Amino acid sequence: MRLFIYTKSLKDLLNLFDKVDYIEDLSLGDTWHPSDGYVDELILGEQRTVDSILKFPYDFVGLVFFKCKINKVFVKLNTAIGNLHQTYELNGTDWQLRHLTYRIIEHNTETPNKYLYNLTEY
Repeated sequence: MRLFIYTKSLKDLLNLFDKVDYIEDLSLGDTWHPSDGYVDELILGEQRTVDSILKFPYDFVGLVFFKCKINKVFVKLNTAIGNLHQTYELNGTDWQLRHLTYRIIEHNTETPNKYLYNLTEY
């Protein structure tokens, strides 16, 4: 199955996962970092859990590339329009993606329309 998630930031997306989940095969590119302009995943050092990236002092507002695997779910950034919205494509098992969908519904009850999503079969 495939899940498309529309949200405002990478950190919003990561909030759908468990904080202890390890992020594997991470690649990212951001063009608005205040120190260097363009930065990649090396800026994170050894930080590779969801929680460590959520606590990272930069919000990746200029994200132009993002790809990783979180708890066996493949995640990639499809489109980003500055800090207006980002579209992510997630691929995983039916159970994994439905679990994330339930988390989206839960978050949207607290903050309406924080996430939009589309769950599809291949």
